[in-house]
Parts: sequence; C-alpha cells; structure tokens
Amino acid sequence: MSRKTNIRDLDKKQCRALLREARSFRFRYRVGQFVDGCVGIYRRHQKWLRNSNYERLPQSKLDWLLQVQADQVDHSAVNRAHRWKIKDINDVSNAYAVFAKAVDPLITVKPGIIAHIGARVDVVSCYLAPRHPKSEFVSIDLQKNLKEHNSTLEQSPNWRFLSGYALDLLTEVRPTTLMAMFTTCKMAPREFEAFLKLSSEIGITDIVIMSTFKPKLDRFWKISIDPPEKINESYISSSTLLDPKSKQNVFVHNNARYLEANGYVIKRSELVNIHSGPTDGFGHLVVASID
Repeated sequence: MSRKTNIRDLDKKQCRALLREARSFRFRYRVGQFVDGCVGIYRRHQKWLRNSNYERLPQSKLDWLLQVQADQVDHSAVNRAHRWKIKDINDVSNAYAVFAKAVDPLITVKPGIIAHIGARVDVVSCYLAPRHPKSEFVSIDLQKNLKEHNSTLEQSPNWRFLSGYALDLLTEVRPTTLMAMFTTCKMAPREFEAFLKLSSEIGITDIVIMSTFKPKLDRFWKISIDPPEKINESYISSSTLLDPKSKQNVFVHNNARYLEANGYVIKRSELVNIHSGPTDGFGHLVVASID
C-alpha cells in the first residue's frame, strides 16, 4: 500500500536536486515573463504602426470612439467639470489653467474665432469666453451630445458647440486661433500632418498645443528621452505600449517640426509638469503663429 511522500523522507542529495530543479524553473519562468513582455511590447508597437498609417480617422475607429465616449455624460462629465474647472488662471497645479494662460494673451491681441478641438468638457473655453466677449468660442469634438457633456459648466453667449471630426469642420468654422489640449497626441503622424496643413491653408494664425510627453520604449526595454524638438520621428507613448488593454493610440510628436513645416513660427515650447489633468506626468506646451 502506497503512502503520501513526505519531503522529510528525502536525503540531502535528493533535496539539493529538487532545489536545483525549482531554481531552474523559477529562472526559466522569470526569463519567459521578461521575454514575453518584450515580445508583447514589440508586437503591440508593430500593430499600432500598421493600424495608424492614415491621413483621416478610419470610420471603424470613429465609430468606436463615439460608442465609448457618448455614454460617459452622467458621471465622467460632471467629474471632469468639477475637477478641472479653472478658478485662477495662475494656478500652476491645474494643467487647464496653464493652457488657458498661454492662449489668453493671443486672444487679447487678436480677437476672432477661437476653436478648441477635442474639447469634450471644455473648461478652457468656459473660462476664456466671458473674458473675451468680442471673440467667438467653438468647442469641437466627436460626441454628438457634446453640448450635454458641457451642461454643468457656466455658459456664455459667445460660446457654442459643434460635433464632428475636426478635419471636416475646420473649413466650416475657419478659426483665427486654434486650441488643442491632449488631442493632437491622439492623431496618427500623417493625420497630424494633414491637420496642420489644413490649418495653414484656411488661415489659422495662432495654434496652441499641449500634448502628452512620455519616454520612448523599444522592444528591448531600452528607454530614451529626447527633448521634444529633437524627436526624429513620432513614436507611440510608452504608457500605451505597456498597457495590453489599450485600444487608443497615444503618440509623442515633434510638434515644433510639424508646425514649422507648415509655415508656423514657434513662439514658446516647454515641458509642463501636469499635476491635475487628463494624464499624469509631463505635457509639451507649444505656442506657434504665422506672422
């Protein structure tokens, strides 16, 4: 009759052999985890690149974005409006206040039509519109219920909402100043190029961008951090690559290079430490104009 093996019945030689096998397994398991992680990052990187070679947002991606965002009015919109509302334009702890302060003097000098693309819950236009009654503010985003997303914010008579894809609407609106906060980083490189080309062609004279800035992470976990103006080519954010569940591209562009290629002169370019905003870490703030 057999009995259960008791580890104490093993002699020292057998124990050492068992421990060697356990250590070997642990080593191979950890190496496997590491390699699988590297391969996973590389595969996600290649997938994002394959799926991002476009000048216009594909209809399938547009439909997915609308489905995800349209239903987030009740909780998300109220939370965003409360959390990010600008109370003091000099509040450096609020990324939206920092952004609004960069836009404010441009509108003071040159009143006109101010468009904010990717606005969603537009605390920036909410703050700036009553300060600049001679200008018209237009919040642009994909959600068909964009006005409802902003219903908890104080409204101004010179502030309106327009739902749709920015590349389709800019020609209609023809703004003089364009704001884009954490929006252009969600554009594929060719799409970003097409967007700035159109902006220049329709006479947008001032552009203010704040975009995500993350380190570059390649397939072998090598990390590199280049100044925004020295990035050779756009790359996918490390936070996107590290999240296997991520379904939305987040790119790090050389904003200055793209803007200059379309006739804009860089007036300001700096990294901003984001304490309160849609993303943690650093943002790249750029102010550019056509003189």
